[in-house]
Amino acid sequence: MSQSRKIGRRGFVKYAAAAAVAATAGAYYTREFWEPYLENMKNPAQLAPITKLEELSLVPDIQLKDTDALIIVDIQNDFMPSGALGVKEGDQIVTPINTLADKFHRRNRVVVMTQDWHPPGHLSFASSHNMKPFDSYESEGIGPVLWPDHCVQGSRGAEFHPDLDMKSAIATIRKGYHPKVDSYSTFIENDKRTYTGLSGYLDKLSIERIFLCGLALDYCVYYSAIDGRDLGFDVVIPIDLTKAINSPAGHLSNALNTMVQRGVQFTKSDHVVS
Repeated sequence: MSQSRKIGRRGFVKYAAAAAVAATAGAYYTREFWEPYLENMKNPAQLAPITKLEELSLVPDIQLKDTDALIIVDIQNDFMPSGALGVKEGDQIVTPINTLADKFHRRNRVVVMTQDWHPPGHLSFASSHNMKPFDSYESEGIGPVLWPDHCVQGSRGAEFHPDLDMKSAIATIRKGYHPKVDSYSTFIENDKRTYTGLSGYLDKLSIERIFLCGLALDYCVYYSAIDGRDLGFDVVIPIDLTKAINSPAGHLSNALNTMVQRGVQFTKSDHVVS
């Protein structure tokens, strides 16, 4: 019996995706990894470059299914406007995220929250290199820029925003706790080897489609979307429930272009029909 017949069509997709990830285990989210990838994926004959959020094509109505899950990414104090790595208007998405999470919860759909959880002196911190936040820096598992100290384990900045309604979530996934490897994706850390456990957890629950929201659009949400597609999930981003950093300049535009090319869908939260 062939491998695809043994594990089924969806299982085969995930088997193939895992094999592809394993084959690139020496690759990292550094310039060598993402810059050629972004350039090579562009196809002007099929898709004009997207530079603004308002230029995205939005799916008008999406009906929730039993195989859907909502992933709420890093709604933590340090990512709020007054936090150590504040995302502009990041606090404005907390209440509408609660509304969508409650919609999932009332229909017994899966809701998972993720949490950046860095040890003191993490190698992604500018202070660990005597450099300034947002200075360019690349090493294995770190980059393309350095960050201010943020989401340090046990600190108030690492805590979830106090207005985030936790009752809808059935699990919390922590990431970024390896001292020398950053973690943008909620699925795989930046060494492209270390899985957070989220993909296996969703597989056990027979999840096929994920809705990603939270912070930040061009980092943790973006890399989660790309890894999600590579792992065989359909991916939808309610674009009104996320905000971007756009550092280095142009990063957001590249992220949007790549997500569209990879089949990520975009919608608004009130278009998600329960």
